[in-house]
Amino acid sequence: KKIASESNGKALFYLNPYNPAAGSLDGTNHSANIEELRKAVTGEGAAFYDFSTLDGLEAGDFTDASHTLDSGNRKIAAAVLGALKESFPELESKAKTEDVD
Repeated sequence: KKIASESNGKALFYLNPYNPAAGSLDGTNHSANIEELRKAVTGEGAAFYDFSTLDGLEAGDFTDASHTLDSGNRKIAAAVLGALKESFPELESKAKTEDVD
């Protein structure tokens, strides 16, 4: 919450995916915890994305319950990029006008 507060709306928080083959998170406090985190972060003006059940990730994209292989990393990176573009559209236009080494 402190980081979100000090970011002045220029922060993005996200939860990493969880391997669906590792079992269900039903019966845990997972959903309630996510909502508490979402409220705390967005209440301070920062963006929050829950990728814990990211569409398109399969068991074969993971090495275990939460660590991904290259294929999973690419899918997560695409989701994070989409979240950044959505939350900070001004960055995309700025990146197009600046030289990148």
